[in-house]
Amino acid sequence: MSLQKTCTFLCFCAFPVLNSSAASVDYKWPGLHLKSSRFTADIKLRAQLRVTSTDPYDSGFEEAEETTEANVNRSRIKIGGQFGLPGLDYYSEYDFPSDRLLDLRFTFTSGNNKRNLRVGQWKVPFNRERIDSSGKQQFIDRSIANKWFTLDRQRGVSLFGRLAPGSKRDSWYHLAILEGTGRNGKGTAESPMWLGRWEWNFLGRDVGFSQSDTKKREQPAGSISVGTSSFHGPYSSFSSAGGGQLPGFEVGNKDRYKVRQYMLESAYQYAGFSWQQEFHHKDVDDTQRKVTTKIQGGYIQSGYFPHGHFDWVPSPLEFALRYATVDPDIDVSGDRQTEIGFVANWFFSGHNSKLSFDINRLWDDKSDTGKFKQTVVRLQWDFHI
Repeated sequence: MSLQKTCTFLCFCAFPVLNSSAASVDYKWPGLHLKSSRFTADIKLRAQLRVTSTDPYDSGFEEAEETTEANVNRSRIKIGGQFGLPGLDYYSEYDFPSDRLLDLRFTFTSGNNKRNLRVGQWKVPFNRERIDSSGKQQFIDRSIANKWFTLDRQRGVSLFGRLAPGSKRDSWYHLAILEGTGRNGKGTAESPMWLGRWEWNFLGRDVGFSQSDTKKREQPAGSISVGTSSFHGPYSSFSSAGGGQLPGFEVGNKDRYKVRQYMLESAYQYAGFSWQQEFHHKDVDDTQRKVTTKIQGGYIQSGYFPHGHFDWVPSPLEFALRYATVDPDIDVSGDRQTEIGFVANWFFSGHNSKLSFDINRLWDDKSDTGKFKQTVVRLQWDFHI
């Protein structure tokens, strides 16, 4: 989607507000807030300024050299609010560097939040690490498991809600039917994508989709979730670029890949401590080659604000560790990928403005000349205005 079309959409959202005699415009960081008797529009700009140093090590690749680059990794405009009818919300997100419309969704919410309906394009509710906004992550980037198992953004419709809030049965459910062709829906799928997710808030409090316990919760919140999905189409993976292929898979026609996925995750936050974990299993059935590839992987991630135990440590400082692994084919030995990471975060104002420094060590056992190793060091300022 071009910048011109995005600006047109912004004007479309803002016009009902500004055209009202009772309209108000207010800037309250972060974001510009427009409001009338029936319409609202919250407009936010967000950017990530990043420096990355990559040091590859592989005895079989003498030409590999250390590289350092600085870039604007993300620069986005977010527009959301209520759109005319009670209970009708909208949200849109556009990324400038990639010139991509990422989200455009409408949500019909019920008064008790038990039954909500969403239509449009958005990050579908499968695994926590991908649902979490890149602006609310603990690490600068998601784990290596993400690209293998994420369903990313899709077009479709979803029914979701929260049941028995505040009780021992407190749960979220998500059911969705989607095109299964990724962001912008390029190509044609043999059958749609089906998705189901159930999240149990076993302490009666909602964890929410935000990493790090920046609010230093006075009462603990935890969840255990399961999810499943199936789709049949031309793609074996998805990303913010749309549908694509995992390493080792070829471009396919509309009925080449039958994919089934299963996920188990947990999350917990309390008093500055945070934990989250995911385990995935994915079957990719190549109907052309008559081969089924079984993929497994996941990650464990935990962080803490040391100020809770050591007064001399500044309160905005958080440290976190992550371990991630992927087995691209459980029937083949010696092809495992592994990641170990460390991050230090300084929160100026929660996730609205934070400085992050992380170090990630990656191994890839599958190589023609031996094990490949790589160290990635990054410094990033993520902020909203």
